[in-house]
Amino acid sequence: MNSVCIEMLSEDNYDIWKTQMEALLIKNERWEYVSGEKRKPELDTSSKAAQEEWSTADRKAKADLILSISPSVLEHIGGCETARDVWLKLESIDTSKGPMRKTSLLKQLTLHRMKDDDDIRDYMSKFFDTVSKLEAMNVGINKDLLAIMLLYSLPESYENIKCAIELSDELPNLDTLKVKILEESDARTQGNKSKLRGTTPARRAQWKPKKQKADKDKKESHEQNKFNVKCCRCRKMGHRVSECGMKADKDKNEEDESINILDSFI
Repeated sequence: MNSVCIEMLSEDNYDIWKTQMEALLIKNERWEYVSGEKRKPELDTSSKAAQEEWSTADRKAKADLILSISPSVLEHIGGCETARDVWLKLESIDTSKGPMRKTSLLKQLTLHRMKDDDDIRDYMSKFFDTVSKLEAMNVGINKDLLAIMLLYSLPESYENIKCAIELSDELPNLDTLKVKILEESDARTQGNKSKLRGTTPARRAQWKPKKQKADKDKKESHEQNKFNVKCCRCRKMGHRVSECGMKADKDKNEEDESINILDSFI
């Protein structure tokens, strides 16, 4: 499906998947086959080539759908021949109000746990979306119970807010709890940013001795390498031409000779 990636369809993300999948199929110019807008041509009113062209495009649309479905959901679409059949089957599973669907949603609500690297807003959006679906099926859940389920589905890093609510006189309602959790998350995010800014001077202080050590090592390395250098002027080891004492002696002799020549003319 080109280079665009979407979240694979699972048992608890149909609404998000449906929106993304429709956009992707439109982008790939295959949505007409899934939506039913472009039906298979009748044999008596079209050529065989037109039918084959439609079948090829429909198979590609069906492949796009299948490749975006997790293995746990694939078993439900066995026997679907066209892309349209797959789409309608998945839609019927999500909108089903039977015992299996209710059980699946209740399991999502009670067993799902947030991870530390999950986005808190996305997580709570899915939580309340599941609650709304259950309410649409006339499955009512006590609000206090929902608040407890939400609170204890959070990771251990939210232990502070859990303890604070446990010690309070009464359990906050669901909306208030949602606000408190978001405030806690925002405070944690802001605190992490402050820590990152605060560590910059310390890191600079650490870099300084490291740089000094690097300079020292470089100097020691230079001193050691001197013993492997041979002067091209005096043919002796341990120094370069620019450091050669013979050059200084030669310059001094030339200077003395120049002075003697000058004295002879005075």
